[in-house]
Amino acid sequence: MYINKSLRNNIEEWRNRVANAHYNQLHRQLDYFLEKLENTSVLNSILLELQIVTDSSGINPREKCRDALRAGMLFSIFENKKFVDETERVIYHYNLLKILQDDDTPLYLNSSVIDGTTQPSERPRLFVSQYIDPLVYYIQDKLDESSTVLYLLEKYKQRCEWFFKEELRKLYEDNQGNPDKQGKQEKVLDKDLRKFLFDQGIDYPLSQPPSPSGEADIVSLLNTKDPLVLEVKIFDRNNNNYGKNRIIDGFKQIVKYANDYNKSIGYLFLFNFDNAEIDIVTNYGNSNFPVRIFFNGKTYFIIIVNIYQFNTKSASQIKGKLQKFTILEEELTVEAIS
Repeated sequence: MYINKSLRNNIEEWRNRVANAHYNQLHRQLDYFLEKLENTSVLNSILLELQIVTDSSGINPREKCRDALRAGMLFSIFENKKFVDETERVIYHYNLLKILQDDDTPLYLNSSVIDGTTQPSERPRLFVSQYIDPLVYYIQDKLDESSTVLYLLEKYKQRCEWFFKEELRKLYEDNQGNPDKQGKQEKVLDKDLRKFLFDQGIDYPLSQPPSPSGEADIVSLLNTKDPLVLEVKIFDRNNNNYGKNRIIDGFKQIVKYANDYNKSIGYLFLFNFDNAEIDIVTNYGNSNFPVRIFFNGKTYFIIIVNIYQFNTKSASQIKGKLQKFTILEEELTVEAIS
């Protein structure tokens, strides 16, 4: 897998800094630990997926942890509660750590977090073994699975926009105009994405396997708990086939494929060859990459790679020319219902 050993070593080092800290530096080292996780793209992708599961499940772990802390009964969650699975357990651990990070009270003074009878010098190690290690083990396990898809797709987006926009535009334009080639542009781009995913360690980026709703562009890792179901679409208003309806149709398709394969996450990958910045307005908000939509209990990510022609020019040349194209979440989901 492309994830190298140094990343796992870094996690261990950050964890050990907390465990080996002087007890009155425990709060500061927890802040350092979480900051490192959240500022490392691939690790933050895993944490983001945890948050998405939290948002869609309605379990509200942060409120429950706060209530348990106030009542001095944190054990009721971490010792007495029966979790649905390991993911739910880790959701509680991560949310507790975020609460403690925001709390001004030093951790070593809170007897509901750390046994007050424990010697101060032993409290950091006890805290790590009880509350941090489950999160560390979960992240390390996820690094060996396919849950780094968001990170890979972000890297592919950057790869295209930074280094290969001219080549991809040529692939697109070479398949335009000729009626015999019409409609093949997406297949060509799909192939490029599949090749990248294979190179990054996704062993079976299968192309267009059949399902009751048709053929998804990419369905891989179907034998894992975190497979990839992805549809590739093009946006270019200069081509009648690739206007707004193409985006709507793509979302509709990925909803159907996610249902067909009984998957909780789907991906719509848009190659934007238009001279407009696509702005998808969601109910959740667009503050984080990528755009995500929650629909019928499932999560759908929309990744946009901008290959518009202005990318080849300087910022001073394109000023005032780049447009904004807005599409609302309701436009996507209404079509998906029909």
